[in-house]
Amino acid sequence: MEQAPDGPCIAYDHPPLVYLARQVDQVFDCLFDMETQDPDDYLTLCLLLNHPCTRLRAVTITPGTREQVGLVRLTLQRFNRVDVQVGARAPDKPGRAISGFHYKALQLNAIPAAEPDGIACDIMYATIQSYPHLTIITGAAVTNFGLLLNKYPHVQVQRWVGQGGFAGDNIVPPEHRLSKFQGKIFMDTFNLGGDIKAAQSVLASDRVKQRILVSKNVCHGVLYDRKFHAYVTDFKRNTPGVEHIHAIMTEYIKHKPKALHDPLAACVAIDPTICQMAQVRLRYSATRGQRGWGCEPATDSNTKISVTVNIETFMEIFTAGSINVFASGRTKPKQSHPSTAEIVKLDPTQADTAATTPTPTP
Repeated sequence: MEQAPDGPCIAYDHPPLVYLARQVDQVFDCLFDMETQDPDDYLTLCLLLNHPCTRLRAVTITPGTREQVGLVRLTLQRFNRVDVQVGARAPDKPGRAISGFHYKALQLNAIPAAEPDGIACDIMYATIQSYPHLTIITGAAVTNFGLLLNKYPHVQVQRWVGQGGFAGDNIVPPEHRLSKFQGKIFMDTFNLGGDIKAAQSVLASDRVKQRILVSKNVCHGVLYDRKFHAYVTDFKRNTPGVEHIHAIMTEYIKHKPKALHDPLAACVAIDPTICQMAQVRLRYSATRGQRGWGCEPATDSNTKISVTVNIETFMEIFTAGSINVFASGRTKPKQSHPSTAEIVKLDPTQADTAATTPTPTP
């Protein structure tokens, strides 16, 4: 029995926690669906472009203004990946859709407009036709994904790894909860909440064969701060992406840490054992006082949601530090690195600004 905040004791029958199969001995094809109002997506793009475990085949953008397309094109040129297709849903949409962070990252006062290769959902479809085992990774509202399923009724998606959703007290055991979410069953979440109807469609479709959600209850505990930056420093030459992330975050972290929502999702796509998962069915509540996304245990569901995170494994995948296949042939530096306990505050009273306690990788 647990004491709910300002309420009666509630007995929760928590679902068993599971690990999904480890992927780091495989190179897989992926598509990244992103937005540009937050640094998260840009860091994820840099990570995926030349990580030794990923073959990024396409990028789709929400909403997909020509300036956003220009940002992605410049980044692809920087990493010599002009082969990557770029899709946009609304290239004619007025207004600014890029945060100030991105101008600083590219050291530009203005980002030149560029044309996409096609409409986002069409690029998604064409990429799946070329790479049938494609993993779709989403760091934005799932509008483009919903349009894909609606426009192409016979398309099948083998794996979706999405940043979003929420697992509350009915799913997460007390020892794995962040204090800021204690007592919560439903919470608003940015990406799934950005297009609720599209999210419900993607979550309900039997044409999405595997769904993995890296959720708010875990993401809010994984921070790029000065200690994380010190770790990245030793591995920054592992890939051009890690080196660029290190360069642009050097100035950023002088002011504040950054929660790594979308990069965590991308790393879970590479190595799902970063997180323990629960098998669930997500649902949206519009009830006053319980508005937002939540989930319930469901043994017949093909949806898994994150409950815990192993911060050490995440850091190794983020920097390609545990991968034996580097383009440069480098291995891990021999000098000591901060331990997980040094990098992550484990005091439960600090849990809303720290990662959840790591669990051992089997």
